[in-house]
Amino acid sequence: MPKYSLIVPVYNVQKYIEKCISSILDQNYADYEIIIVDDGSTDKSAEIIERIAVLNRDRIVLIHQENKGLGGARNTGLEKATGKYVWFIDSDDTIAPYSLKRLDEFIQKQEVDILVFDRVAIDELGNEMETEVGVDFEHENVFSLEKNPQMLYMSPSACNKIFRRELFEKTRICFPDKVWFEDLHTIPKLYLHADKMGYLHESLYLYLQRDGSIMNNRNVEKNIDIITAVNEIITQYKQEKKYEQYHSELEYLIIVNVYLLTSVRVICGNRKSELLKILKVYMKDNFPNYKSNMYYSLLPGKYKLLLRLLDREQYWLIKILFRIKSFLGK
Repeated sequence: MPKYSLIVPVYNVQKYIEKCISSILDQNYADYEIIIVDDGSTDKSAEIIERIAVLNRDRIVLIHQENKGLGGARNTGLEKATGKYVWFIDSDDTIAPYSLKRLDEFIQKQEVDILVFDRVAIDELGNEMETEVGVDFEHENVFSLEKNPQMLYMSPSACNKIFRRELFEKTRICFPDKVWFEDLHTIPKLYLHADKMGYLHESLYLYLQRDGSIMNNRNVEKNIDIITAVNEIITQYKQEKKYEQYHSELEYLIIVNVYLLTSVRVICGNRKSELLKILKVYMKDNFPNYKSNMYYSLLPGKYKLLLRLLDREQYWLIKILFRIKSFLGK
């Protein structure tokens, strides 16, 4: 059995999928399998991955299924995975050619349940835009959620982490089908059950930020799914009797991901959406004193500005700011 299973859900990405799979096949490390899950693509994606799979039968497991969404496709990949560790890679992204070798060097020295690393945003031309560090707090090489609760408010992305497959099996935690914010639904729950987490301060994952993706969000109302996601997390932590222990970290996660970033997505997509009112009421009812959060001072200045504008309902100004690339830091 391979040591690593790389799971790639595919849905209508004919423009990007070949580059994604090529970056995985170009690894300078051999002990891995690629599980490609075609999630009911209607473009030429299936044709492209079938051609690649035929040429790499010893490496690629190809699955076709009816559309279940990103979460459902990941779950299918998990069911077929045989590696000790799994890595979820989105089909329009790429990985560095030395990624698996560097990850394995870390694992050989210290086995962990979750290994976090950095990722880099790139544009359509392949230019690096910004680096998102996986961990930005003081920590030991190997740590736990109990010792470093700040891990909870870091990005919940599944793509800049590898997971011991057994962690999913023993907890029966899986990704939700056909909803947005699959990672937010899932990753914070896994933290509760990870005895050891590690951090490799290297940029191994390159994620594509497509042109106009923030401004041209056609499914703006689907952002309501984020409230379901955070409510699930809160319920899980309460059931595990961990909510009070991690209340500050969870609140900070929600300030950034629910109120701030989701509101911005809604404003840039359709600033008249009723969802803005729903988000504001959610914060007022559940986190009325969010500015007193112990981590609030850590927010970048531009985030604090956006929060002030949200509180004042100056949505038009937020939309203007997000048309200015220098404000976005890109």
